[in-house]
Amino acid sequence: MASLGAIFVWNSEQASLNQRASGVSRAVERRLVDGEELDADMLRGWVGGTENHEAAIVVQGPDGEQYRVGPQFPGRVVRSWR
Repeated sequence: MASLGAIFVWNSEQASLNQRASGVSRAVERRLVDGEELDADMLRGWVGGTENHEAAIVVQGPDGEQYRVGPQFPGRVVRSWR
């Protein structure tokens, strides 16, 4: 029973993270389509911490520059790629 509970929690966290990653992806794409610059400040709202677990966010722009926000987590983490 405990194993099923742990799997349920894991799947729930992964789904939540995937949803957030999709939201970030849409926001980045919208800025690029509108000809706006990417910057770390536009990503800060997606880091979370009050309603969601905090997240470290890394976005690579079309020019190869990386924008990073949020804390760095040591050890095992849940990841989502979009």
